[in-house]
Amino acid sequence: MLRWVLGGGFSLDYTTASWTLWFLIALALWRISLPYLVLLRFPLLIAIAISIGAGYTETIDSTLALSRTFGMLPFFVFGWKLRQWQLTGRWLDLCSGPGGKTALLAALDGGARVTAVEPAAKRADMVEQNTRGLPVEVLRVDGREPGLEPGFDRVLVDAPCTGLGALRRRPEARWRRQPADVPTLARLQRELLASAIRLTRPGGVVLYATCSPHLAETVGIVADALRRHPITALDTRPLFDPVDDLGDGPYVQLWPHRHGTDAMFAAALQVG
Repeated sequence: MLRWVLGGGFSLDYTTASWTLWFLIALALWRISLPYLVLLRFPLLIAIAISIGAGYTETIDSTLALSRTFGMLPFFVFGWKLRQWQLTGRWLDLCSGPGGKTALLAALDGGARVTAVEPAAKRADMVEQNTRGLPVEVLRVDGREPGLEPGFDRVLVDAPCTGLGALRRRPEARWRRQPADVPTLARLQRELLASAIRLTRPGGVVLYATCSPHLAETVGIVADALRRHPITALDTRPLFDPVDDLGDGPYVQLWPHRHGTDAMFAAALQVG
C-alpha cells in the first residue's frame, strides 16, 4: 500500500475544497467508527486516510493538490516510527503551514501534544482549520524566535526552500527562481534549524526536511549545524522503510525517477 502511495501514480488537482469530506473523515476516525485500540494498532492506515482529507484543504498556488499530501507521507512515516520510541511528549512543527503535516503528526502519536508555528496569517488560519479537533496549539510567530520553552521531544523543520524538488508538479517554478534566491533561503534554513535544535531536549530528535535537492539547502545546511551544535546525525533510512534505493545514508534524498515522489531531502538529528 505504501509503495503505491509513494509511487506518484495518484495525482488530482481540485479547484474547490471538500470541507465536508474532511469533516466526515475526521468524525468517522475519531468519534464514531474506530476505537482507540485500532488507532494505536494501525496508525499508518489512519494517517493515509487523514492525509486524503487534508489533501483537499491544502491550498497551493490557488489550487488544491491531493498529490502534495501523498508526496509528504514519508515524513509522516518518520513520525509513526518515532511513535514507537515514545508515546507521549511535546512535539513541534516549526514550519507548519498549511497544516497537513501537523494534522498527521498529531494523529499518528496518540499521547503527544503538538505545537504548530506559522508566521503567515493566512497559512496559520489554514493550520487551525486542518487541525481542528486534534491536540494542536497553533502559534502565529516566527520559527526563528518563537519564544517557546525548550524541551520538545520531536521537532519537524520542513523548511521553506526553492522548491526545485517539485518541478514535475510546478514546472513554471523554474522561471520564478533565480540563483540569488539560494543564499537567502539557506540563511533562513540555518536559522530555523538552529532554533529547532535549541528547542529540543537532550536526546530528542529533529527532522530537517526540504523539497529541494540543492546541496546548499540540504547536506550543506546539515553539515553547518553539525559543526555549530551538539547534535549527531542519525541514519535516516530506516525511518523510510520499506522504501529502497536510498543510497549510503545517513540522510535520505528522494528522487522522482527513482521513488516516484518529489525530490525531497530528510535528515534526522539527535540533540546532545
